[in-house]
Amino acid sequence: MLDFIHEANDSLSKEALCDVFVRFISSYGYSCFTIGYLQTESCELTDKEKNFGLMVNYPDEWLERYMKEHYILVDPVYRKCLKPGDPFTWKSALLENPTPESIKMMAEAKEFSLREGIGFSFYQGMGRVAGFGISGSLPDARHDPDALSELRLGAIHCFESYYAIAGMNAQDEGKTLLTEREREVLLRVAQGKTKREVAALLGISESCVKRHCESTFRKLNASTLAAATIKAYRLDLISPF
Repeated sequence: MLDFIHEANDSLSKEALCDVFVRFISSYGYSCFTIGYLQTESCELTDKEKNFGLMVNYPDEWLERYMKEHYILVDPVYRKCLKPGDPFTWKSALLENPTPESIKMMAEAKEFSLREGIGFSFYQGMGRVAGFGISGSLPDARHDPDALSELRLGAIHCFESYYAIAGMNAQDEGKTLLTEREREVLLRVAQGKTKREVAALLGISESCVKRHCESTFRKLNASTLAAATIKAYRLDLISPF
């Protein structure tokens, strides 16, 4: 734990921090994780999806499937994390609400080596809830009380380190990926604005907004708004706040 804390504090980029955290969780038998803000069930779908995976190393194919099928609406781990409490296993979360949709989602996750995992969340300022998912395919991954407590502490420190380095690399090559106007349009659309509303806000035509969206999707190699938004957040191209 101390080694992880020191290495996380020394990380100068999200990529370096991700590598450090993966090494940390691998000592418990896990290999994948996602960290993001959670939205209540009354929030719009786009609001839920845009903050999912602020920092994540799940397989890209699984993330695309997750977003395409809007699995965030049936994910038992996400639902249980909405009420912060003690860390829990994915299996226990599924047993609490074993709907056909959630069973199907968890079965598909196994196809991407996400066979078992743990979840937890905690309150941040302004009532925000930060959620964590840690997973892997090893049958002997630890989920005993000590391991759960240590992983929770490590994940919280990783989350804090993430925001400590966010914005430090303003000249990162990813910043040149989208133009300032494209980032602004993407952020407004991700906030739930229609193309017409975005056009009025920015003083441009609706067709111009459409062209910016198409250009953004092409540059980010994304086919949906949710996928484009997540990738833009991960590259620090737009900010959720």
